[in-house]
Amino acid sequence: MLRERIAYLGDIHPNTLLTRHNLAWLLQTRGEYRESEKELRLVRTAQEERLGEDHPHTLTTCANLAWVLQAQGRFDEADNLFNKVLEKRIVHLGPYHPDTLTARANLGWLRYEQGNLDAAEHLLDQLLADRTRLLGADHPRTLITRHNLAVVQLSKGDLCRAEATFREVLARDEDRIGSDHPATLATRHNLALALHARGKLAEAGELFQEVLAIQLQRLKPDHPDAMATRMNLASVLRDRENLNRRDFSYDVHLQQQADQRRDRDCTTTQLARRLPASCLTPLSTNYCNVRRGPAQVTVGRADQVSSFRGEDDPDPDPDDAALLDLSLPPWVEMAAPLVATGYEAWAEIGGDRPVGEVIARLNGMLAEGRATAVARAVNDAACAVCGVPTRWPHLLAAAGDDRLRVCPACAFDGDIFVSGDHATAYLAYQIDRLPDSDLSTPAGWAGPAALLACAAGDGFGQRLHQQWRDAGTVYLPSQSWSDPGLIGIWLPPADRRPAPLASLGPGARLAAVVAALDKALPDLRQRVRDEQAENWREADQDPSDSFVEQVWPAAVAYAVSMTTQAAERPRHRPPLQHLPGSFDALHDHLTLLDVALDIGDIESTLGVGIDIITQALDR
Repeated sequence: MLRERIAYLGDIHPNTLLTRHNLAWLLQTRGEYRESEKELRLVRTAQEERLGEDHPHTLTTCANLAWVLQAQGRFDEADNLFNKVLEKRIVHLGPYHPDTLTARANLGWLRYEQGNLDAAEHLLDQLLADRTRLLGADHPRTLITRHNLAVVQLSKGDLCRAEATFREVLARDEDRIGSDHPATLATRHNLALALHARGKLAEAGELFQEVLAIQLQRLKPDHPDAMATRMNLASVLRDRENLNRRDFSYDVHLQQQADQRRDRDCTTTQLARRLPASCLTPLSTNYCNVRRGPAQVTVGRADQVSSFRGEDDPDPDPDDAALLDLSLPPWVEMAAPLVATGYEAWAEIGGDRPVGEVIARLNGMLAEGRATAVARAVNDAACAVCGVPTRWPHLLAAAGDDRLRVCPACAFDGDIFVSGDHATAYLAYQIDRLPDSDLSTPAGWAGPAALLACAAGDGFGQRLHQQWRDAGTVYLPSQSWSDPGLIGIWLPPADRRPAPLASLGPGARLAAVVAALDKALPDLRQRVRDEQAENWREADQDPSDSFVEQVWPAAVAYAVSMTTQAAERPRHRPPLQHLPGSFDALHDHLTLLDVALDIGDIESTLGVGIDIITQALDR
């Protein structure tokens, strides 16, 4: 239709511009943001020439263009456009015109997407007051504003207020549009999220079940909304199972609260603080994990209290003498991923034992569970590039095409072509979900994860959050995408673990691995620089410093994790044999991430660095 209207009416006819604008909207809904942006910019230019910058149609196009830019994570550009639209709306329409209020709503949601939750809450709170006064408490736009304010409150951890706000919106939605309306279902779903966060698992589970039953009547089982609800319901059921199994071993918020607790020899907090930092990764909630993914450590006194977290106390004292007998020691529990048949590995250890013994027991349990899971894994597929046999779930669609699934060594191989703007975000999503229910995950996937996180730099986790939300998932990216040092790496079995890593357990954070290598082999980086300079001289070129410190941890992750994978799968070809020259597709991923680093320097640092680190570990 657009071609026909251009042919018969011309490029700037109002009907042609309307069709192009509608096409841009369709492209946006399909996630084709760059094409949508291209069409909107053409419309905007034509409207500014024909109608002027201040015309309502031009401003609407500017606002839609800002939304597309926001969807791509280009927040500064979106901010400029949203502010421009708001300023012109106020000048021409006044501060309380419906279009002006919409412009304020857009700016408030942008602040939320940027992670500026205080500013978002302030803007939406003011907007809610104005819309309530001008439109009424039950007007659809007022309810949308109230709902969005509750989302911000939930993200800030203001769980009591978020729950109350969601309940108010839900009651009004049910009275106004019915309990089965999509907007009502969305509110009920988000209320369930708030209840889950507050530990009200029974009610959260009931709400998720209600939403899912209605969704399955109207949507296909694999619709993103139905899948999101099913996953959230599964998470609630898993947490309820954990409660029944452990009688609720209450949790410890390590870093924010530990220094404020009383200093006793056998308190929960003191025991948790004495576990080594190399094996503990604090999460955003009150848990501390051995590594991101399968194994979780919980410290508490499950034998004394069945439910510790109060409804109005989201951060209780785990050493409350009014509730607990502190003369009795706490317990330490480790649980590996929950699968259909239960936990793959699980153990409880009394906290009255020496910390060294507790750590040794935990490490032994995790190492044994890992070895059993790897030995039990059945290879039912092969990498699309190198042909190495492996389990189908362990092969990932690194280039965005589910038909081409590869092993960790081939994630950036030049034989696969990156397809679509979503490829890198989709790869990160797959890596994040891989270890949640599988203790036999190939160790080598830590390499591609570290490379993406290190090269992308600041803000990568936030950008992934936006892209995943656009794709319809409710999962949050792990903290390791914003802080690569938190990436978990499986280490070789104890009897084959290189000496520089001997002090670590079966798995450790990347930061701890890098620190261990720096301590044992402080000249590694200089050796890489010297080798790079020699390569320049052999090419008859002046040596230049092509070492990229930012991706050095990624080289460490590749060398260590691929060494582990080779040790755990001795019958397979060592993945490091395929790795040289397997980064040709990395440029496409870094382009999607807008990485400014020199790709040649990155590949040089990786290639030389992985080789030298591997040689050092083999000695």
